Amino acid sequence: MSRCDVALRIFEATGNSFVVGSISVLLSNALRREGLIEQPVRNGGEMAKQSMVYSLIGCGLNMLGISGYAKQLFAPFASSFVCGLRNGRRFGVKNAMSGLLGSFGYEMINKARGY
Repeated sequence: MSRCDVALRIFEATGNSFVVGSISVLLSNALRREGLIEQPVRNGGEMAKQSMVYSLIGCGLNMLGISGYAKQLFAPFASSFVCGLRNGRRFGVKNAMSGLLGSFGYEMINKARGY
């Protein structure tokens, strides 16, 4: 995988996350008839940041030849920790554990479904 492919993958995931995060909060506010416009942009930015860090770590692990469960567990843990650090180290650790448990649960559900 070339650097250009890595950059393209990261930017694509980041853009998609920003759009999904912004639209979901915008629609939620519209349904609740709240006129807040800052909240969708902030939420989209947070999702984009999480996605960028996750994609960067995932591509870095691919380049190092690490795959399987190590990648599937380390990437969500590290990206959640990095993004949670702005609220303090304790919150970063809690956020990382939440990301790890969410990723583990997602994998178990996919295994149960047969994916």
